[in-house]
Amino acid sequence: MRWGRYWMLRVTGLCCGMALGAFSGISTEVVPSESISPFLIRTWRVGDGLPFGQVGDIIQRRNGFIWVATLNGAARFDGIRFQPFNVVNSPNLPDNRIRSLHEDARDILWMGHDTGHVSFRVDNDFFTAPLPPGWPGLPIIDFIETEEGVLWAVNEAGGVLRVGVEGTAAFEESVSDVRKTSAAPSRSGGEWVVRRMKLIRLEGDEEVESLGEVPWKTTQKIHLLELSNGSVAIGTTFGGLFIIDRDGSFEQLQRRTGLSANQVLSLFEDNEQTLWVGTTDALNAVRTKRHTGIETGEWRFQTLRSIAPRRAGGIWAGTRKGQVFSVDMGSVCELTGLEPSGSVRALIEDRTGTLWLNNDNGFLMRIGSDGANAVLPAEGSGDRVWALHEDHAGVLWAGGETGLWRGENDLWRMVCSEADGVSDIQCMASSENGTLWFGMKTGGLAALRDGILTRYGKNEGLPNPHITALYIDPDGGGLWVGTCGNGLLLWKDGVFYPVPMAQNIIGNILQDEKKRFWMVVEEGITVLERNALYGRAREMRAIGTPIIMDANDGLEPSLYVDTGFSTACRSSDGRLWFASGRDLSIVVPSDIQRRTEAVPVVIKDTLVNDEVIRLNTVNAIELEPGVHRMNINYSALSYIAPQRIRFKYRMVGASDEWVNMGTRRIVSYQHLPPGRYRFEVMASNSDGVWNPEPAFLSFSVAAFYWETWWFKTALYMGGFFLIVLISLGVAERINRRRLIRAESLHAVEQERTRIAMDIHDEIGSELTRITLLCNRITSAMRRNDSTNAPRHISEMERVSAKLVQSLDEIVWVVRPINDTLDSLVAYLSKYVGNFLRETEMGCDLDIPMELPTQTVPGPVRHNLFLAIKEALNNITKHAAAKRVVFGVAIQPASIRITISDNGRGIGDLKSERFQRGLENMKRRMKMIGGSFSIRSNSEGGTNVEFLLPRNNKDFE
Repeated sequence: MRWGRYWMLRVTGLCCGMALGAFSGISTEVVPSESISPFLIRTWRVGDGLPFGQVGDIIQRRNGFIWVATLNGAARFDGIRFQPFNVVNSPNLPDNRIRSLHEDARDILWMGHDTGHVSFRVDNDFFTAPLPPGWPGLPIIDFIETEEGVLWAVNEAGGVLRVGVEGTAAFEESVSDVRKTSAAPSRSGGEWVVRRMKLIRLEGDEEVESLGEVPWKTTQKIHLLELSNGSVAIGTTFGGLFIIDRDGSFEQLQRRTGLSANQVLSLFEDNEQTLWVGTTDALNAVRTKRHTGIETGEWRFQTLRSIAPRRAGGIWAGTRKGQVFSVDMGSVCELTGLEPSGSVRALIEDRTGTLWLNNDNGFLMRIGSDGANAVLPAEGSGDRVWALHEDHAGVLWAGGETGLWRGENDLWRMVCSEADGVSDIQCMASSENGTLWFGMKTGGLAALRDGILTRYGKNEGLPNPHITALYIDPDGGGLWVGTCGNGLLLWKDGVFYPVPMAQNIIGNILQDEKKRFWMVVEEGITVLERNALYGRAREMRAIGTPIIMDANDGLEPSLYVDTGFSTACRSSDGRLWFASGRDLSIVVPSDIQRRTEAVPVVIKDTLVNDEVIRLNTVNAIELEPGVHRMNINYSALSYIAPQRIRFKYRMVGASDEWVNMGTRRIVSYQHLPPGRYRFEVMASNSDGVWNPEPAFLSFSVAAFYWETWWFKTALYMGGFFLIVLISLGVAERINRRRLIRAESLHAVEQERTRIAMDIHDEIGSELTRITLLCNRITSAMRRNDSTNAPRHISEMERVSAKLVQSLDEIVWVVRPINDTLDSLVAYLSKYVGNFLRETEMGCDLDIPMELPTQTVPGPVRHNLFLAIKEALNNITKHAAAKRVVFGVAIQPASIRITISDNGRGIGDLKSERFQRGLENMKRRMKMIGGSFSIRSNSEGGTNVEFLLPRNNKDFE
């Protein structure tokens, strides 16, 4: 960091007269001007997180953190956020009134308190050193560490106390090498002191260097610090901060120039040469700007609208109210006597030395050897001019609201108009082959060569019709196009190549002597290597586009995209000029180099399930099972422009892909599974240079027993076997269903076969008998046999009735609606009654009044009916009974059907036909899972019993 000297700029009338003598009739007036402070001051107050306004001491620890001491505790600062430490969150501290800080050779942080206590921090814990008897309760203002590593605490009375983590020793009144705040060690040897109002360097008691009298007159308490560039910073009680160069020149910073207060309490310079200043009101960071600023009272309340290079050096500057100034590092002169012509949006000095600018009262204003004259085009009507340009042949061009104008020999003519699609020209550029390029607000890009106009729009590959900047690279042969919305484009060989960059608006494009492109963008100014731009545009590789200067550098160049204002230019000596509101900023490109130093990245802490884990120097931790939420806080310890530091991270073990986080300094994870992880984070500095190696945190998440490999293996195996069992069960069920379906189909087939047999056996035979009877009746009628014909007719009636009965039986068996116990009992009762009615026997029914709901399928009903029918036939043929009792009894596990008669019993009925009937009944009952029995009653008669189990599978 260079602490240079910037003198106030003062000019004389003679200087301005010599510079502007070519403008006859135009008077010049010297404008008092001064350089803007070369220092940039950033301030943090209590509202920004600072624990207390009074900052008594500042240090930077070896890990890169800035620590501040206040009367409300200490705080650790990473450039973005303060982390306070006080008696509330660190109860081991004796009190909050901390006066001084020191880090010893063992990386232990020491704190001196206003009450005389001494505390220290080891890893993440605070401890208070025991005090010996008699140690006064005076503020600890400093710590002294000897070359042997002995540490002494110094109070404001000069008393010293030897301290250490092992305890304290007896105190002494003083030691010989106590450093006082009114003296500062020098890198050249000795120390700087103020004696007799002079700043001198002493080696021992000998004065070896003097920087002259100090710039204040009253005796006051001061703080001295030699900076890395050799300058001496002096903080005072009443006058703020003085920075004195080795040649005796100085710069004063106080409240009116941006310092938070005029009373300075502490000074410290960090590793990046930023000077930290603690005052009674805030914490301040002071560093040199990367540019020079000029300010003058004449335009202090106006805005600079356009600037253009002067052939004699420096620039021309036009303001919102129509003023024109000649500006150089040594002078600021105003051209007076000009008629007001509106806001100066465009101005140019041609190769003859004539100055041209827009004139809203007509067309243009020309300032030359014959004075200032309004210029109108040959057509007579004017135009509002937005841009002016001189091509390689010395021809002047004016771009206005209604078209493009060509000026030669003071004669201006319109060459393209709105009828040609040309309007609102914002910028122009020309190539050596005579091609004039111009960009428009809504009309896209156009080229004019040899009177031929060529327009480029969406159909030609131009993605945005609003053109804001043009630059022809004489070495690369390409046309660079800035747009409002689509960033930067390269037109080469008839093709538009978009440049993948973060910025969408390009206001101006300049090139320095090192072939670097300087572009005004939304956030500030970015600088990119020309060769890198060509490669990235052709290969479509993204450019991070680091902003090299912005508000963090005290520079906010104006970006006008709707009015064609040119607020950036390059002067003849190679300097770059930028209009920033009411200020002019000058950059010497050779002085601007990309910061290549990598910023240190630290992982501060992690929040696991709402529990904070302080890491400090630990980079490996073990976590308990069940990590539902994990936040990792990290930071980059660079204080030049911390808002521009960008981060990217990855979690090895979860993903190997890097994730861009922008400026965010925290990453969150939800429900991390058990395993080993390595969190890595990298940062880019304010100029876009990334760390070569990431900071990392290794950790492992333990597993619950159900998350262990053996449990999962057992679970998977158990699941596999369960799936196998389920599959077998499903297969068995499918096979069973197939078997049941096959059995059902077989049963259906059997039922169909039975029905066919019944129809064939009973109905078919009866129909045959009817046919035979009909033939007999026909024969009898032919023979006039009146005796046999009636007999045959009666027989046919009987056979027909029997046929109807058989059909009724078949229909009753087949219909599913009859598959109930109630239907079975009703039909059997009806059949028994009808059957016995044709005999001499009486019939009694013994049937329950209510029957349970019970399904009785057709095959069961059919076989049971045939068995009962066989039993009735046997009674009719063999029993010689007078009465028959038909009974039904419903038991819990079975259905019992009985047929009893009062005949002669089974006795010696052993005929083959009778025995065959009994076997048929047994066989039928066995087919449906039931049983059959027959016995003689003791009183006489026979009892036939049919037993059907109610849980019979045939009932399903």
